[in-house]
Amino acid sequence: MFTMEDAGWKKVTSRRRKTNAGSGNDEVMKIATTFYVSNFPRYWSSRDLWKAVDKFGILVDAFVPRRRGANGAAFGFVRFINVASQNRLLEKLEKLVFDGIKMKANVSRFPRRKYGAQNEDRGKQKENVEGRRKIADGRNSANDRMGG
Repeated sequence: MFTMEDAGWKKVTSRRRKTNAGSGNDEVMKIATTFYVSNFPRYWSSRDLWKAVDKFGILVDAFVPRRRGANGAAFGFVRFINVASQNRLLEKLEKLVFDGIKMKANVSRFPRRKYGAQNEDRGKQKENVEGRRKIADGRNSANDRMGG
């Protein structure tokens, strides 16, 4: 049997530091409160949002996605830990005014998906009650084959 050592090859282990993606993040999520914020300048990055709200508590995350909301406005998420009163922090966030525009804030309705998690429904075909594949116009594939 031919092995790598016979050919003069040597097995090398990876030099990259192996990290456990999300290590510690689960613990932070247990004590963190995430807020959805909107109505701030469109040109802001996550760093700008961080600088604006950092003074209100222990900020651990700020995120401004590239895509915009339905009305074209910028939105983002900020995560604080050890929040004593959500209502008091919401009031502080909503008192912020930038370029004459008052920021809007709400407690986030949905938890953040884990890094790399895929939407389970993505790429799946819709199925009806009998389990047959549906065609775009709503006909069943079995009916389509029978001409009906």
